[in-house]
Amino acid sequence: MRKRRILVLVLLLSLGISLLAASIMKDSLNKTRSLVRVKCLGCLGLDPHREEGVELWGAYPEGYSGSESWREGKVPEHPEWILKELDKKRVVILFFWGEGCEPCKRQWEGMRDLGFVEGSERDGRIAEGYSENVSLYSLDAGVPEYGKVYEIYIPPPGEVGVPMTVILIKAGGEVMWYSRVGYWEPEDLVLTIEEILTGEEGGQNG
Repeated sequence: MRKRRILVLVLLLSLGISLLAASIMKDSLNKTRSLVRVKCLGCLGLDPHREEGVELWGAYPEGYSGSESWREGKVPEHPEWILKELDKKRVVILFFWGEGCEPCKRQWEGMRDLGFVEGSERDGRIAEGYSENVSLYSLDAGVPEYGKVYEIYIPPPGEVGVPMTVILIKAGGEVMWYSRVGYWEPEDLVLTIEEILTGEEGGQNG
């Protein structure tokens, strides 16, 4: 009888351990799937949603950078070299890319095909037709110096990756900006810049 009780206890203990292990594996699988989904949306540019326009921010909006809630409502510490460009009443674009990033290459080539940029990601520049009003910086996010700039404008959790495109203007003496991670349809991006230049999106520089 005692041996049977011990056997039953062993079986129950084994069952409990099996259920616990299964629960842990399921949780790990869900987290893995979530990470894969984030990578696809953020790094591979597969986000199916398209925004008709962009909302330019002065300070970090609510929910920006998730757990770093201390950022909410505060003005980013924009690099001095960006502020100098904005003082020239220019639209500033930061294009962050990474080695081997296919969506980065695809977005850049799309912008180049539209006559918006010239060169490659590594030595890219704004095309002559826009150079009077727009400054573009093509930055390798893997370079520490540029990585620090990337961290200033990084969106909420789950959207970390490249390409990341940042738009900045100065309107009414205030720096306004917008950041997007993932592939940005070149036609939509160029249209957004043209709307900003004509004062239809976020106001004119000033």
